[in-house]
Order: sequence, then structure tokens, then C-alpha cells
Amino acid sequence: MMLSMTYLGLSIHNYALATLPNEIKNDMKSENFETNFHSLVPTNISVIPESLPAGNLYLSSILSNGTATYTRNLTDELFPFQLDRWYQQIQFVPIYQDRNPNENLTINNLVIGELSDFDSFDELLDQARIYKDVPLNSTTILDLRNKDISFMEAEIIFPNGNSGIYYGLYDGNQQTDKSELKLYMKPETKPSSLGSVPAIEIKSNDLLYNVTFTLVCNDLYKLGYDRCAV
Repeated sequence: MMLSMTYLGLSIHNYALATLPNEIKNDMKSENFETNFHSLVPTNISVIPESLPAGNLYLSSILSNGTATYTRNLTDELFPFQLDRWYQQIQFVPIYQDRNPNENLTINNLVIGELSDFDSFDELLDQARIYKDVPLNSTTILDLRNKDISFMEAEIIFPNGNSGIYYGLYDGNQQTDKSELKLYMKPETKPSSLGSVPAIEIKSNDLLYNVTFTLVCNDLYKLGYDRCAV
């Protein structure tokens, strides 16, 4: 399957791994490109909430030189993981195929929002939130007030300047509210609480905005919403 479209003058393509851009291939420096691609970047991000089974954010796109290359079949169904607190203690752990990485990576942008039938995609982003510089392999607290099927999208910028977009769904079933924050925090972990801003901020980054549009609207259609206007 190949998906090709243009938003705001930027090309967006869906290719098999073997046809990723040449500059990404050159970074691999190996004849066995597909295997080494998965060894150099996380294949997914494990989302580990307190006292609940882990979920996953899947590598869905690579951003390189103004082009988005999709790395998974967008027709595949994603199954939501569960979250049950307003203020959720959570860890994001990068999963590699066959190595123990040493890079000091960070989630540069974490976009979280509810999959709802808003009048426009920008209205959806106005209700969604974006967190900056979310640490990996460290417990933090996110304000997750959405109580229905929602999306979680993480952008990680790699040392070569390319970005990986990791995307997944969760089902919010909050049993607490923000007044219980101090009651369930474990003193020994001392997790930090991150602030956020409306996710419409990503509109200043055309490529990230367009990829978010593609991934989110793809799931909105699967939920039965028949339009996703900009």
C-alpha cells in the first residue's frame, strides 16, 4: 500500500521500509537496511502507567527533509491501552529491536487529545494538549482528563536531525480527580508534573501538523466520523 498526498505544499508519502529516503539509508551504512533501520531507532515506545498494563506508541512516520514517510500500514487497527487517573503517573520507555542504546533521547513533543467529531481539525487541536521535552525512562505525571478514546503522539528528534513519530490510542476511564493528586503519589519516586499548552501550537510546524492530521483523521474515520476538515 502507498499513500501519497500533499498538505500545505509538503509531500507526504507512505512507503515500504526499503524505499525510505536516501539520506536515511546512508545513515544506516549497511547492506541489510531494513534490519538496521529497526536497530538504530526505537521500534515503539512502551507506555507504562502506574498499576496498569503497559501500552504502546508505534513508530508510524519518519520526518526527513520536509517529507513524511509512513512506516506502518495505516489501515491496521490500533487497540487502546487503559488509563484510569486524572493525573497519571507514567513512564515512556523506548523499545529497540536488538540493542541496548546509549542515546540520551527525549520526547520533544507529546500531543494528547480526544478522538471526537469536532467541527474542524484545528478545533480538535485547540482541545488537545502538547507537552514539551518529556523524559524517557523516568516517571512523570501527565494531566489526562479525556474520558473516551484518545490519541497519544510522540515526536522524538534523532541525533541526525530526522524525527520519529510514535502514535497510539488509549481509553480514559478516570476513577479520580485532580484533588487526589497528593494521595496517590509515591514519595520515594518524587515524579515531576509537566505543564502543557493547547496542541494548536503545532500548526507552526507544517510537517508535524500534517502528519498529526493524517494519523488522527485516519482513526476518526475508523470511528465513524465522516469528515475531518482543516
